Amino acid sequence: MPIDARTCYFPHGNTAANSYPCTSDDTTFCCGKDNICLSNGYCLDTVQPFVLSRGSCTSQNWGAGCPTHCQDTFDDKGASIINLSFINGTSKYCCGTPVINGSEIVCPFEKDSFEIDDGEILAGHTALQNVTSLSASSNSSNSSGICPTATSSPSSSGSHDVAIGAGLGVPLGLVALGSLVWAFMERRRANRLSKAMANSTAPGPSFNGAPVAVEAPSGKAASRPSELDSRGTGHMPELEARG
Repeated sequence: MPIDARTCYFPHGNTAANSYPCTSDDTTFCCGKDNICLSNGYCLDTVQPFVLSRGSCTSQNWGAGCPTHCQDTFDDKGASIINLSFINGTSKYCCGTPVINGSEIVCPFEKDSFEIDDGEILAGHTALQNVTSLSASSNSSNSSGICPTATSSPSSSGSHDVAIGAGLGVPLGLVALGSLVWAFMERRRANRLSKAMANSTAPGPSFNGAPVAVEAPSGKAASRPSELDSRGTGHMPELEARG
């Protein structure tokens, strides 16, 4: 689609560079080359910041057919339109960023909030200049990055979930079984070790707490201390002297 080369203007009357008409009407709103035109007369920014905005108009005097909101806010340029509230399904907007006023959040410049009609994307203009249709089956829309929604079969999804569950359940069951076998074998080994230690340290059945007599080796008589042998009868000298 050829570019609509008509001049666009901001409310102040100055030219809006790099802006293009969004419809073929004699008087129509304009959006920047990187914005998306919406059927409600406003623009959706595709560059930072990602907000709605009031663009420009083909009428330098801003007559009928030009956007009605935010004409006197930043009138020499585009004006961001920011959401103020969303209550019971109704959105309220501000021209510019909301500000804090005491305990309330209000629109800047003492302006009132307002509502905006729903809008549809207009193909063939500004950022969608080369898009002729927004249908999912259109090759043009696919090349612009707008893709059809992918769907999946419930049955195939269920089979996939079952397969994942089986794949996880089998190895986990084997791990649990191996853990039980290992614990059983360790318990048996510990019991055997405990019994062996008890048998090696406990006294025999004839133990009565008295010292055990030790016999001298066979073939050797128990010898008397050498001191006694040298003294004959073994009487102590002190006793003999007193006799």
